[in-house]
Amino acid sequence: MNSHSASDYVQASLAGALRAIICFPIEHPLEVIKTRLQTSPDKKTPAVVKEIFRHGYLSGARELYTGGTPNGLRSAVKQAYRIPMMKSIPAIYKKILPQKLQEKYPLAPNTLAAFTIANIETVFVSPLEKIKVELMTRPREEKGKLIAFYRENQGNLAKALMPGFRATYLRGVVSWVSFLYSDAKMKNFERKRTGSHELSFSSEMLVSFSVGLINTTIIMPLDIAKTILQKHRVQIDQTPDQRLLPVITAVWKNNGLKGVYTGFRIRIIQYMFHSYCTMKLVEGNINFSDLYARINSTYQSFLRTVFPEKN
Repeated sequence: MNSHSASDYVQASLAGALRAIICFPIEHPLEVIKTRLQTSPDKKTPAVVKEIFRHGYLSGARELYTGGTPNGLRSAVKQAYRIPMMKSIPAIYKKILPQKLQEKYPLAPNTLAAFTIANIETVFVSPLEKIKVELMTRPREEKGKLIAFYRENQGNLAKALMPGFRATYLRGVVSWVSFLYSDAKMKNFERKRTGSHELSFSSEMLVSFSVGLINTTIIMPLDIAKTILQKHRVQIDQTPDQRLLPVITAVWKNNGLKGVYTGFRIRIIQYMFHSYCTMKLVEGNINFSDLYARINSTYQSFLRTVFPEKN
């Protein structure tokens, strides 16, 4: 995508959407487990998984894909626009910002780009995040969850879709800034360490893990606050104030540091997989004709690295 032509951006957009679709079968069940953990910080992962499968494997498998439509749509839309944005918006700021400022602060274009992308995507993502969490946290036995949500809130649907908007926005800003900043820093560090501009698979995995660890550590308190504010029928006594900081404070008082970082390990696995696939698509030129082969190769390489004994 060096020429930044319209065709390049279309290919990158299609690549991102396809990446989301291919990775969905792995990413969504992890998202369900993480969401259930965050709405019940006192529970441990084995207990949540056991609860999901308490009525059998087939029923549990179906429950693992609860909220799959809004989450799949959210992921596909995000991936469709984020790669073109990651390429185009920093380039715009590099043209606008004074050269002396960029020499003094080389990551300024990426930082401003992060704020810009976060402002744009929160408007689209927050309602889908709310629907996703709503479906994942409604009672298991309830039928027609999405219709029930609409009927309960049809008089004020816009407001019902906005809980957690501030947390989603702040999480987006922090996530994008930390991602673009740490990604650039870690790649430069790894290139200096290896003495090669082209990063090997192992180097990219190291960068991906490092970026994911940094990013997840920073955004997890915001992520759990967002989930609590968006869950089905949030109780006022559970969140004494609907503002962001009091929610995080309440979780800290009830469950300590462990509560604030509920779902941390699952999020790390998600982020490793997600950021690696994203970086793989962003680096270099992408020919859509061989896109499926590249994404499938990335997917298989990831599995061989994370689960070597199964390959």
